[in-house]
Amino acid sequence: MGASVLKDATAIAGIAETRFAKRLEASECQLAAEAIVAALADAGIAPCEVDGMASYTMETSEEVEVAKN
Repeated sequence: MGASVLKDATAIAGIAETRFAKRLEASECQLAAEAIVAALADAGIAPCEVDGMASYTMETSEEVEVAKN
């Protein structure tokens, strides 16, 4: 099976959520980082195994800033 089998394919391997409310002490970026860490744990993978990232278009967090955290 060659790499072309996975061309244009998408997989969601983990899912998570953070606390949510109208006002929280944590920043949106911090909450995003917490959700990512929890989703990685749910998927059973390490951050170095991630080869892509997607975000919701109405997010105000910069992807690079989230990835740094």
